[in-house]
Amino acid sequence: MKPNEIRMWRPRRWQDFVGAANRRTVERLQRAVIRREPPRPMLFIGPYGSAKTSLARHLIASICCENPSAGGDPCCVCRECVYQGSEHNGMGAKFAHWELDCTRFSDRAEVRQTVLTILAEERVAVFWDEFQRLRVKSAQALLLKPSEDIRGLWMLAMTDDQYRRMDPQLFERFRKVWLTTPTVAETVSFFVGKTIEWQIGASEEIVALMVAATQRSFRSCLDLLAAGAENHDRTLDQKTLEEFLSLDPALNDTPPAFVGIGEQ
Repeated sequence: MKPNEIRMWRPRRWQDFVGAANRRTVERLQRAVIRREPPRPMLFIGPYGSAKTSLARHLIASICCENPSAGGDPCCVCRECVYQGSEHNGMGAKFAHWELDCTRFSDRAEVRQTVLTILAEERVAVFWDEFQRLRVKSAQALLLKPSEDIRGLWMLAMTDDQYRRMDPQLFERFRKVWLTTPTVAETVSFFVGKTIEWQIGASEEIVALMVAATQRSFRSCLDLLAAGAENHDRTLDQKTLEEFLSLDPALNDTPPAFVGIGEQ
């Protein structure tokens, strides 16, 4: 895999979401997709970097995909799958796809107009990311009626320290998916596997140092592996690790990241 592809890598299979404590919930969501159960509005809750966005995108793609695998994973190439991410909003074969970054809304009127535009679509798949940034409850309440719309998929994601500020009625409408981070050992094991898969030379000790230095930041680990892949011998060594970390002294303040889901 090329360095840029490593940097941009995101989970594409249910098995990519790691963490033994979260396995039951992952499998429950996967079974629902395989059985083609009617989707319910869902609220993904977890700390920064806990793969809320990746999981919501994966679930939407799995539900909408024209050619899903027997295991319920999206094909990642059909007209539905390509419309994942805010930069790819558009009309697929069956759904109009919307991903909305709530940090970009300036006022309630803008939210209202967006909701009206979405409701004009015949069938929609909507994901509201960073929903905690939509702080005004009157703006949140605009989603009460649309979230009941059986024509579409409605999903929200927000940080775990802000969900109590959500409009209570809206909060009750959504099935909650609580995200947690895997253990250090699970994170190290995951990235050791990736170094083998991507043919990057790195000892388990170096991978453990990488995970510790980045405080399990998923994206930072991917950047480091990409840096290793850029070396002439595709090796991540201690020198590359130290050089990368020296470029960003604030990296040690990065919140823990990645991937596990669990429901309460």
